[in-house]
Amino acid sequence: MTPAPRPTPGAGSIGIDVDLDDIWLFPSSDFLSALEEEDRHALFGMAWRKSFKKGMCIFEAGDEASMLYIMETGRAKIYQTSPSGKDIILWFCFPGETFGLAELSRGVKRSISARAMGDSQVLCLPKSDFLRFIAERPSVALSAIDILSTRLRRLGQTFMNLATEDVPLRIVRLILGLAYGSAHGKCAEHEDDGTICVNITLTHQEIADMIGATRQTVTTALNDLKRAGIIRWVDHHIHIERPDALKHIIGAGA
Repeated sequence: MTPAPRPTPGAGSIGIDVDLDDIWLFPSSDFLSALEEEDRHALFGMAWRKSFKKGMCIFEAGDEASMLYIMETGRAKIYQTSPSGKDIILWFCFPGETFGLAELSRGVKRSISARAMGDSQVLCLPKSDFLRFIAERPSVALSAIDILSTRLRRLGQTFMNLATEDVPLRIVRLILGLAYGSAHGKCAEHEDDGTICVNITLTHQEIADMIGATRQTVTTALNDLKRAGIIRWVDHHIHIERPDALKHIIGAGA
């Protein structure tokens, strides 16, 4: 079954006037939606589906880069492990998004790892088939280049934020970035009252791993936002009660 393309997120989709140059965005890498229908069907004809249970490794650093992966359902975290054994989350992949792309053309081993964060179904495409696929379809190759360039920009922003910003500001950027960059449906408890449902399940430790902080510091900062009435937690995900307040925090910290 062909997965339905996810809508392309935009500033208006989160109900707030977002300055794209000032916010730490999570740029969409929705490869499937970027393809023409004919190209999408051709890709499905070459790929096969593989199921991963929550917590299963999809690939890890040091593996041969022999496959391109596309999330069909579920979620995967893309991360690197530090010498001390700490996982640093680089980004999450959601349905329609591709991962395992960067090392394919150079024939090098994986430098990052991917793990399913929930029961997931992944489309797998052998390296040789994918390289032939993009060689025959320049528009698809351009889409792949765009995905790599947006991820590179995001990682550059991440390093800058780590060097220049405190943890509360990095958390605010993360929350708004997830609200902007994800196209998940609202939860059952969401009310259309101006709040934003960031319907992505995250633990405090995962947030800490994404912004280079300790879990205790993240918990303190999130509790401060909660006490101020800016966010609230609903079943392990965030509802933004006052999105303008988050933007004001970013403006004051810029």
